[in-house]
Amino acid sequence: MTKIQTKRLEMKKRKVFGVEVDIDSYSTESHAHPYQYKGIFVRFGWYNIQKYIDDLTHPDLFNVGIRPSNNMGRNDDDFEKGLKKNGWVTSYYPIMADIETGEPKNGRKRIRIAAELGQVWLPCAYFQYDTTSNERTHIVNGVSANWDPSYTEGNTIDTLKHSAKILVQKDLLNPKDPDDIKKWLCVECQAGDYLHTKTINLLIKYIENFAPDGKGLIVEMDRKDVIKWISKNDNIKNEFGFDNLTENSLRYSDKSLPDLSIFTPNPLNAYRFITNHLLKNASMKRLSLAVLYISNPDPLEAKNELIEFEKIVKNGVWGFSTYIKNQLEGKFVSIYEELVKDVDLSLGYRILGVVPQKETEQSHKIAYNQHRFLSIEEF
Repeated sequence: MTKIQTKRLEMKKRKVFGVEVDIDSYSTESHAHPYQYKGIFVRFGWYNIQKYIDDLTHPDLFNVGIRPSNNMGRNDDDFEKGLKKNGWVTSYYPIMADIETGEPKNGRKRIRIAAELGQVWLPCAYFQYDTTSNERTHIVNGVSANWDPSYTEGNTIDTLKHSAKILVQKDLLNPKDPDDIKKWLCVECQAGDYLHTKTINLLIKYIENFAPDGKGLIVEMDRKDVIKWISKNDNIKNEFGFDNLTENSLRYSDKSLPDLSIFTPNPLNAYRFITNHLLKNASMKRLSLAVLYISNPDPLEAKNELIEFEKIVKNGVWGFSTYIKNQLEGKFVSIYEELVKDVDLSLGYRILGVVPQKETEQSHKIAYNQHRFLSIEEF
């Protein structure tokens, strides 16, 4: 074998995390190419990451517009340990990069950890991109490369919302143009191949309710956020005696205190409040409290949901009270006397109010910072 042939063989094979990898082990037949918008696969090859070894904070390693956390600290320790133990696994699709600029299109966590460990060369799939590509195209391709969970932490609703938010902020996606949103989500990002129609419609509605600065009209909160916010409400502490409010303290609350429940407003939750809380507590003469928070990104729909929740509870209380009085009294005397004779269901509950979550209204911002509930009418 000549020196030139030996050199070429050496270039085909390199050690990656202790495993000898032949770049020819990657092929179109064995590794289906992920979709890349305005991008065409060119070849597999070796990718030199020396510049990232020299600068671990290089802008190329930031997932701006693709991951909310810029990929920093996302299970890095576990991923690194896996690489050290198992070496580089060639059955997974390698990182992707622009053949002209060398900019990575995915696999930034793999690149960063390899750089931290001094691994200079990584297998790579090189793509050629249309010269008209812009930042929207870059974000689209970052999203597209993250659909397959076999070699990446797949897209989630939150990561897609984040991408849309960045595009709206940069005036690269029009939240008031449903056609543009559908084009971005379904045509460019190909979300229809991976997400249910209901999920896509929910995302579209969410994006349609972005303000021009990319913020949603409704501040997103999950149950944990709401509990933390409620715990600083003066009435919860002073009037009802709740202190150090947590999920566990709600679930296993002191029976001498009122029963506090937290709901998003929808018909099912309204009936849950009546049957699982109000009726259950009535016989013990225990007060049932409800706090509502919003998950619907559309403020108008959210308002209607609040009104409907309150209506169902009021009508349900009236209906059950009438039934108890007319049907149980005289027929099931022992049950009636023991459980409900002296119970007025209409006095057995209170909807304390709504968490103020409107991003664009000053009254909501003030109430939010004061940890003060809004009435349904104020919302």
